[in-house]
Amino acid sequence: MAAPLSYEKTTRLIARALGLTVDQLSDAFRPAGPADLPPLLALRRRLIGDQLHWDDEAYLRWRYHFGDPARGRGECWVLAPPSGVLGMLGSERFVLSHPQGQTEALSVMDIAMVPEAEGFGLGAWMSMHLCRHAPCVVALGSNGKSRGIVSQVLTRQPDRRRHAHFISVRALLARRVRPHALGGALAACADAVLAGLRRLLLPKPPRGIVLRRIERFDDAHTSPLIEQAHGSNEITPLRDVAALNWRLFDIPRSRYDVWGAYEGDRLLGYVASQVRGTTSARVGRLCEIEDVLIDERHRARVLPALVARVIGEAARARCERVSMIACHAPTEAVLRRLAFMPHGDEFETLSAATCDPGLQAAMDAGVPWHLTGLHADRDA
Repeated sequence: MAAPLSYEKTTRLIARALGLTVDQLSDAFRPAGPADLPPLLALRRRLIGDQLHWDDEAYLRWRYHFGDPARGRGECWVLAPPSGVLGMLGSERFVLSHPQGQTEALSVMDIAMVPEAEGFGLGAWMSMHLCRHAPCVVALGSNGKSRGIVSQVLTRQPDRRRHAHFISVRALLARRVRPHALGGALAACADAVLAGLRRLLLPKPPRGIVLRRIERFDDAHTSPLIEQAHGSNEITPLRDVAALNWRLFDIPRSRYDVWGAYEGDRLLGYVASQVRGTTSARVGRLCEIEDVLIDERHRARVLPALVARVIGEAARARCERVSMIACHAPTEAVLRRLAFMPHGDEFETLSAATCDPGLQAAMDAGVPWHLTGLHADRDA
C-alpha cells in the first residue's frame, strides 16, 4: 500500500507546478457559485463527450447548491486560479451512525480536471483539501484513474462486493461467441432453464405482506422503518425522508423503481432499483438494485420477497441480469439463496478518512460497514 501523501508537501509541489504560491492555490480551491456553472458544464461536456445524454445543468443544480443551501445535498468545489477552471470535486453531506455515536461525513464524487492538468496530482490534492473540511470523507467506488488517489489519501476498507442474478444469457453469449444457429439454440435452452429456476427459487410474499410500488416516501410510514432498520453494531449512513425523496424521486438524470413491503399500513422495508442499457442483442439491459432498507426484525421474510419482485420486473423489462453491490453479510446471505452469484469488480472499493476518534476506533476494530449505492454518483 502506498504511503499517505503529505498535504503540505503536495500543496507546495502543485503550487510550484502551476506557477502559484501556496496561498494562491488554496484560495483558488473554493465552493462553486452560480458564475462557475457554465465553465463546469463545458468541462464536463469536454470530458464525458457523446456519453453525456442527460440534462447536465439540471443534474448539477439538483446535486449541489451553488451558493443556495436550500438546494441540493452537497457542495461542488472548483479549482479556479486566474487562468481559468482547472478542476472540480463534488461532495454530498450525510451522517454516519456507528457503535461510538454519529459522525458528519462527506461522500466524494464528480472528480474532474482539464486534460492539460492531468499528472499534477490535482485529484489527490483536492481530496486531501476536502478532508480538512469534514470529520469524515468517504469514497464509494473508483476507476482506473482514481484508485491511486483513493489509496494515497483515504484508508482502504474491505471492498464492497457485486452479486448478479442472471435472467438471460443471450446477450452474454452474443458478446463472447461468434453468432450462429447453434449458439442461438443454446441461449434459448439456457434461458428456459433460468426461467424454470426462477419459478422454483423466487418466493411469493408471505401471508399478510403486500408489495406495493412507492411513488413518494412519507413521514408516517417511513420514519418508523428508519428507526428500526439498522443495528448499532455497524457503520452505516442515517437516512431521512426528505433525503430519500431527493435522492430517488427528484433526480433529473435517472428513474428509480421503489417497491415497499407492507403489513397493513406498516412499511417493513423497501428496495430501489433502476434499469440501464438497451435491449440490443449484444449489449443487454441491466437492472441494478441501488438501495435496500429493511426492518431487521423482518429481514428473513421481507427481503427475499422484495428482491424477487425486482427480478420479476427486470425479466419483464428484458434485462440480462439483476446486480447489487453490497458489503452487508445478512443481505448477501439472502442474495445467495436467490441464486445471486459473486461477480468480481475490482473498482467497487470503499475508502474513508476521519478525524473522529470514535469512528476511527470503529474502523480500526473492523466494525462492518453497511452501505448501498445511495451515496454514490453512479446514476444512469
